Amino acid sequence: MRPAKLTAILTAAALLAGAAFAAPAALASHNETVFFEAPRDLVGVSPATQAKTLAKLSSLGVHAVRIVLYWGEVAPKPNSRTRPHFDATNPSSYSWGAYDQLISAVKALHWTVLLTVSGGFGTVPRWATPHGEDRYSDPNAKDFGQFMEAVGKHYGKSVKLLSIWNEPNQPQYLRPQYVKGQLVSPGIYRSLFLAGYDGLKASGNFSGMRVLMGETSPVGVQ
Repeated sequence: MRPAKLTAILTAAALLAGAAFAAPAALASHNETVFFEAPRDLVGVSPATQAKTLAKLSSLGVHAVRIVLYWGEVAPKPNSRTRPHFDATNPSSYSWGAYDQLISAVKALHWTVLLTVSGGFGTVPRWATPHGEDRYSDPNAKDFGQFMEAVGKHYGKSVKLLSIWNEPNQPQYLRPQYVKGQLVSPGIYRSLFLAGYDGLKASGNFSGMRVLMGETSPVGVQ
């Protein structure tokens, strides 16, 4: 799912609020959590812009956000065809930057964070794909599992709700979807999920952690 701008999200929220007053629809469960996502106004922006966005969301009653952490945005030398020499399970090997800033700000508000770790839009490290052919295709599950261990070590004490890979049934997030007419993306995704799950378990912060799967698009590629 290509992230919508905050303005679109807020407009949708306003329309839904109006609909709630217009019709006696069934109420959602009190245990249901709705996660807001506003990456263009929260990730990699100035502290002032981020604070303004969080204040606006807070005024709307938001208390849970979804953050998509892209592997290739924090990995070392993501455009290199050759895998660099580094300890892939060590958090200090990665440049967490904007994600650290956002997660710290959200946790300070005592909001719930859903952290979705993914590739997408050309953000798989090139060295983690076969022959470094691109930054989408057939990501190496072992490399991803080591990265997830680093994620667990770095964020696992404060973030206990994680998801592995966004919309694996869309080619902008995972390739190939088909090979010679046969659907192959579910098998690739399964390997990534299992490796990522094992990585989180190996992080030492797995206690109390919930790991979600299957964040698919409603309609896959036909």
